[in-house]
Amino acid sequence: MNVFPAAEQPVSFRDPPVMEVAFALQFATDVIDLELLGEVARRAKTTFPRREQQPALPPMAEEFGLPPATPQFIFQTGQALPRTWFISEDGAVLIQVQADRLGYNWRREHLDDRPYPRYASLRDDVIKLVLPAADEVAASSSAARINMVELTYVNQLRVQGARKGDPHPPLTDFLRSVGHFHGEFLSEPEDARLQARWRIPGDGDHPIGRLYAVAEPAFLHDQTPIYQLVLTARLLAQHAKPADTIPLFDLAHNWIVRGFKDLTTDTMQSVWGLEAKTA
Repeated sequence: MNVFPAAEQPVSFRDPPVMEVAFALQFATDVIDLELLGEVARRAKTTFPRREQQPALPPMAEEFGLPPATPQFIFQTGQALPRTWFISEDGAVLIQVQADRLGYNWRREHLDDRPYPRYASLRDDVIKLVLPAADEVAASSSAARINMVELTYVNQLRVQGARKGDPHPPLTDFLRSVGHFHGEFLSEPEDARLQARWRIPGDGDHPIGRLYAVAEPAFLHDQTPIYQLVLTARLLAQHAKPADTIPLFDLAHNWIVRGFKDLTTDTMQSVWGLEAKTA
């Protein structure tokens, strides 16, 4: 049985704006077939009684020091295994399975009073629910080696008291890295977007992944204007075993929460209740 050190929490908020957290580990090739999918379904039947099928996601990849990739045509023989969601009764938790990938998601959805369970709790669920399935996949084929892990946080940024029909507030109310704009002719834009990425360094000068930040205007289900900030850390796993992914998820989490703190304004950090700061 694998024993992992406790998860660290370098930055913590009393009421963070987190709406979804998604873990994913990817195998270097398609190794999950219908038999393995059926075994996951059998084990998940009690805790995850709902099922949905989604289009398969394209392979994850990170390349460094190379020119942009040219378009590739992929020819498949036979029918590709769909991406299957195994969903809890309340819809808050789901496990994702496709031919080359296993994932775990927590979602707040429209239940705004549902507390964020914190990374350590979600990490424990991944250890209990996803790693055993990954171990079974790894045991089924010598080619089943993990080459990528990904952790994503989806945040909803909103102004207290905002209502349907209100304009989007300036993105600078939330993010410090977006310059304030006001020209001789143009005023503050109606809304704005942010897209940025950072290399995550490994040993020496070799990067092992990237942190992505994307912020764009959106609306709640009642048409209240918000911004959605998505932070994704994607790391090369170098043909890892399932247990090796947990330290990588921990590194991804460290970059996401510290990056979130660096990106957001002091005013909003006060609203969300910043409890700890890194040096």
